[in-house]
Amino acid sequence: MTASIAVASSRIDTTAATRQSGEPFVISSNSGESASVWVGVSSTVSGVLRVSVVDANFDSVVAVYTDSANTLASLTKVAADDDWASRGTASTSSCVKVYVSAGAVYAIQVSGFGTSKGLATLSLSRST
Repeated sequence: MTASIAVASSRIDTTAATRQSGEPFVISSNSGESASVWVGVSSTVSGVLRVSVVDANFDSVVAVYTDSANTLASLTKVAADDDWASRGTASTSSCVKVYVSAGAVYAIQVSGFGTSKGLATLSLSRST
């Protein structure tokens, strides 16, 4: 049996966000992602972390990176998603599940597909 335990949930806004020089693309440079919001997470336990972008009024994409030195150059992508809820049809939600290690630092990138920007809820939960 898998149980989901809420860790955090926060409303995010990408409307004023921009791209930094050297910032990775969640999906690919062909997707034209124009703006990102970043959230840092330190894991206190090992296990599966679910990162969801829901209730978005724009076409969201999400990625999770390991972050060894708190720089763009030190990021290693471990998971990314676009259109999680419907696979093949229009969706504004994105979701990934990643294994996290206790004491490790992760960077979460929320962006819009193409030039999409707006409001969404970023939700983090773990499975036990």
